[in-house]
Amino acid sequence: MTNIQKEYKTRASALSASRKQEYENAVSNLSPAEIREENRIRRLLKKTSKRARPARTRLIKDPNAPKRPQSPFIKFCMEQGVLGASHPQQGLKEAGSRWRSMSDAEKRVDIQFTA
Repeated sequence: MTNIQKEYKTRASALSASRKQEYENAVSNLSPAEIREENRIRRLLKKTSKRARPARTRLIKDPNAPKRPQSPFIKFCMEQGVLGASHPQQGLKEAGSRWRSMSDAEKRVDIQFTA
């Protein structure tokens, strides 16, 4: 890589970082109603675009929006201590086999806690 390419790369990364910071500052000042309106406009622009492949526009995520509740299986895995492990793959396989082997009555107990 030449010096010119290296310099261009450092300038581009600095520019993208500053643009990202500007975007985050602008989005953090929006109210939930303004976020919904902005997302509605972005969806409309994506649908009405005449380009063969419309430009990718991401929707703004509202940080104050309520999160979905955890599924019973995820709760089960957290109780088993699988998700906190540094390498959870093997633990997830074991937890999955235990979950499948549980009866519906045992699973209902976990489901009642998540609801």
